[in-house]
Amino acid sequence: MYIHKTHVLLQHCQPVKHYKDILKRIKKTNLRRSSKYNIIAVLGALQCMRGVEMKNAFWGIYVSSAYSCIENVAEVVTRINSEPEAPVMPFDFLNVNSNNVSFYVAQALEATGKNMVVTAEDLGFEKALQTADFDLCYGFVDRALLGGVDTSLQNFDGAADYVPLPDNTPSMDGSCWIYANREPEGALARIEKIEEFGTIEALIPYLRNLGEREVALNLLAAQNSRLREAFPRASFDLRQGYYGSQGALSLITLAKGKRPACYVAQSTQGAFFAITLQPL
Repeated sequence: MYIHKTHVLLQHCQPVKHYKDILKRIKKTNLRRSSKYNIIAVLGALQCMRGVEMKNAFWGIYVSSAYSCIENVAEVVTRINSEPEAPVMPFDFLNVNSNNVSFYVAQALEATGKNMVVTAEDLGFEKALQTADFDLCYGFVDRALLGGVDTSLQNFDGAADYVPLPDNTPSMDGSCWIYANREPEGALARIEKIEEFGTIEALIPYLRNLGEREVALNLLAAQNSRLREAFPRASFDLRQGYYGSQGALSLITLAKGKRPACYVAQSTQGAFFAITLQPL
């Protein structure tokens, strides 16, 4: 899999109108009553694919998320609990259905092919990348567009129960995208391998056998003392803030670097992904 284009939308928590105003300047879309989650997904995808010919190809669009539209779900659940006989309004129902987002992206891009949403707790983006790599490798799609989309948890009261963030770390709105295909010409980087490990005992020897590489970690991996001890120079940067699909941002950063690299992601259950890539 060769990465050809990327886009990073990463901002401190903004109201939905902020993103709708930007989207209006880019493309007319029928998302007037849509959630912030859907809006930033479409906005990030459109910005990533500027100048890319969408026709005459069978596309795979893979949207991943750690928390999807969690604020919308919380609002609806709170309303139902306080007014159990009140009906859920149509747009509320649409905005708590996170499976719609890949369709909205495909529609905005006028892309022909398949689209899906992938969630897997801490490893949604990694699973989406694995699926896209498989589809490209076996010719099920011609081109792939992958997004990691999550809104800020700043206004969600239960955020601390989901994300063990260091004190004073801002929770960000994020919509990070990668366009990939099977063609090396003009590519930014090549994804070499996507490996899964059930234990850290299996992971650490594998990483050591990779030789000199830049290593980046997701939030849980960065909090793993054995990994930090084995690879003290591994990077994990929260200076800009945190958003749920941090893996998308980390992979984009490594793809734009100049050294062979490996991104390591850990799940809550202790499983690991190791994604090796070579900038070109």
